[in-house]
Amino acid sequence: MTFPSEGKLYIDGQLRDAANGAKYEDISPWTGEVVAYAADASAEDMEEGSRRGAARVRS
Repeated sequence: MTFPSEGKLYIDGQLRDAANGAKYEDISPWTGEVVAYAADASAEDMEEGSRRGAARVRS
């Protein structure tokens, strides 16, 4: 099984890096191997997603 190893966040229809650039390893519980890297969202990323979502609801 292959997973994209990009490690991006999906915010407002766009794939983007976490604001702080942090990522973490996604480890397969079956094999113990790293299968991907995931973006480690920060509070800044959460606020950005919430702000953009709220803007869509208002329009």
